[in-house]
Amino acid sequence: MLRSYFYPVFSFFRITVKWIRSYLYGVSFLYLLNSNREVVWPVETIFLQGIKCYLILPKKIDKNRSTVILVHGLSPSGIDDPRILEIGKIFALHGAICLIPTIEPLKSCSLSITSVDIIEQVVYQTANNAYLCPCEKVSIFAASISASICLVASSRPSISKLVINICCIGAYADTRSMLKYVIESNELPDDYGRSVFFFNFVELSFGPQPQLKQALWYRILDGHRSATGTKHELLNKFLSDKQLVARQFHNLWNNSDLRSQCAEQILLKIQDRLNALSPLQTLGRIKCPCIILVHGCNDPVIPSIHSRLLYQELKKNPDVRTYLCLTPFLSHGDKQKLAMSAIGSLLHLLGAFSVFYFASYIDNSLKR
Repeated sequence: MLRSYFYPVFSFFRITVKWIRSYLYGVSFLYLLNSNREVVWPVETIFLQGIKCYLILPKKIDKNRSTVILVHGLSPSGIDDPRILEIGKIFALHGAICLIPTIEPLKSCSLSITSVDIIEQVVYQTANNAYLCPCEKVSIFAASISASICLVASSRPSISKLVINICCIGAYADTRSMLKYVIESNELPDDYGRSVFFFNFVELSFGPQPQLKQALWYRILDGHRSATGTKHELLNKFLSDKQLVARQFHNLWNNSDLRSQCAEQILLKIQDRLNALSPLQTLGRIKCPCIILVHGCNDPVIPSIHSRLLYQELKKNPDVRTYLCLTPFLSHGDKQKLAMSAIGSLLHLLGAFSVFYFASYIDNSLKR
C-alpha cells in the first residue's frame, strides 16, 4: 500500500529532475554554439562495417540514454566539418555517446538513395552494438538535405523501432519543390545548392560533359570554401584555358530561361528518385516517438514552409509526437547572433533542444 502511494510521487520527481537537466543541457548547448569557447574533447576514429566514423564518448556512460548519431551535410568536408565536430563534442560533454559516420554520397555531394541505405545500415549496426549503444536505441541529429534523408531512412522497417527521436534542422519536405526553388530563385545568397543539382544531373540535359561537370565540382568546392575568401578561385583557374567550357558554364549560370528549361528536362527524368528522397512520401511509416523540427524563419535556401508541411503531415501519424520551432536565430545551417530582445523566440528554440535531450532518455520517450 505504501509503495503504491509513493511510486507515482517518486516517478514524477524523477521525470521532473530529468526535464530540468534537459533544459540546462539545452541552455548549455546554445551557449557553447554561440560562444568562442572551444570544447576540448577526445575524438576516436573507428570503422563500422567499413564506414569511417568519429566516436566521441562521455566521461560517464548512462545506459538509459540513447546514442546520438550525428549526420554531416552535403559537403566535401564530411565528418571533418568543424561545425559537426563541435556539436558532437557538446553532446559528449552532456553525457551522450556520439557517433559521426561518413556518408560517402553526401561527402561527394551526390543526391542518391544510397545515402538512405547507408544511414539505415549505420543505425542498425549502432543499435545492435552493446559498446556503441548500451540501451539499443539511437537519436539522430541532422540538418538540411541530410535531415530529410534521415527521415526517409527512419521509416524503413529494419530500423523504425530503433530510432527514439530525431532533430531536423532546416529539412525539406518534398525534393522536387525544394530543387525547383534552388534552381529558379534569384534571391539565393549563394548558389551552392544549384551547383550540386547540376553537378549531379547536367548530363541528363546536355549529354556527357566531363569538363562541364568538373567545372561544377570546382564551383561546389569554391562555395564550400568561400568563408575563407576563396570564392570562385578554383573554378576560375580551371576555366582559364577552356573557353568553350567557360561559355557553356556561364551560359547555364547566367541565362535563367536556359537554366529553367534544363532543370525541367532533368526533373522529369529523375521523378522516381525525387519521390524516393521525399520525406512526405514516407512519414506515415515512421514509428519514432519524437521528432523535433527546427527551421530558420528566413532560411534563404530551404524555405520554412517545408518544416510546416512536415509538421502538418506528422501530426496525422499516431506513433509520433512532433515539435515545430521556427526561429530567427538560424539562416540555413548557420547560426545567427542571439538577441535577448527576442526572448520569446530564444525560449522557443531552447525548448526544442531541451525536448531533444529529454526524449533521448529511453524511459522517458515522448509518446502521444
